[in-house]
Amino acid sequence: MWTDSTVVRLDHDGTRMHSATVRRNRHSEVITADRFISTLPLQALVTALQPRPPAAVLAAASRLRSRDLVVVAVLIDRPRVTGHTWIYVPERAFPFGRVHEPTNWSPHMAPAGKTLLVVEYFCFRGDQLWSETDAGLTALSIYGLSRLGLIEPRDAIGGAVQRVPNAYPLFAVGYQSLCETIYQYLDRFDNLTIAGRGGTFRYYNMDAAIESGLNAAETCLAESADPTRLWPRTRAVRLAQLG
Repeated sequence: MWTDSTVVRLDHDGTRMHSATVRRNRHSEVITADRFISTLPLQALVTALQPRPPAAVLAAASRLRSRDLVVVAVLIDRPRVTGHTWIYVPERAFPFGRVHEPTNWSPHMAPAGKTLLVVEYFCFRGDQLWSETDAGLTALSIYGLSRLGLIEPRDAIGGAVQRVPNAYPLFAVGYQSLCETIYQYLDRFDNLTIAGRGGTFRYYNMDAAIESGLNAAETCLAESADPTRLWPRTRAVRLAQLG
C-alpha cells in the first residue's frame, strides 16, 4: 500500500484503465488494478491520462481552478475559549476567513486542560500566505486571535501548520460546461469512478463527501457481483452533475 505518494501517470486503452504510476521521493512503481476510484483533483486526473485525452478535454481541465488552504492550529493554555464550532471572519482587516475550536466536538481533540483554535487561510499556492513560514503563520494567527478578543497572546503555547492544495473548487463563470466536457469523456471508462470534492469538482460538505465515497463503493460492488451491469459506474459522475 502506497501512501504519501503522487500519481504521475494513468494508462488506459480508451475504454478501460489499466495501471497507475505512482512516485514517492525518487522511487516510482506501476500498479495495475481491475477497478479505479479517483479522488484526484479532476484537472490532475485528466492530465495524468495516457494516451492523452482530446484537446477539448485537456483545454477544459486547464481552465478549472481550485482554491488552496492553509490551516494553523494554535494550542491554547485554557480548557475552552468559545462555545462555538465555527466562527466566520468576513472582515478584510483579517487575513483568515474562519476559526474553529475542535474541543467543542470532543475534549479529546486537545491535551487535558488545553484547547485548540484552528485558523483557516484561503489562498493560492505560491502567494504570500502560502509561502509564509510556519513560524510566521503561527505568529500571524496568534495576533489575529488576540485582535478578535478571543485570547491574550500569552495564552498561546504552541502551533502547527498544514498546507492543503486544491481544497475548494473555484466556481468561475462557465465551470459547469467545462466539467460536462470532462465528465462525458471520463464516462467512456467502464472501470473508473470519480468521487469526492476534488474528484468531481463539486463543493461537497462532509456528509455529501461521505455519500460520494459510499456511492463509489456501491458501484464497485455492483459490478463485481455482475460485470455486465455497467449502469452504476456513472453514478458518481451523475451526482456530480446534479449536486
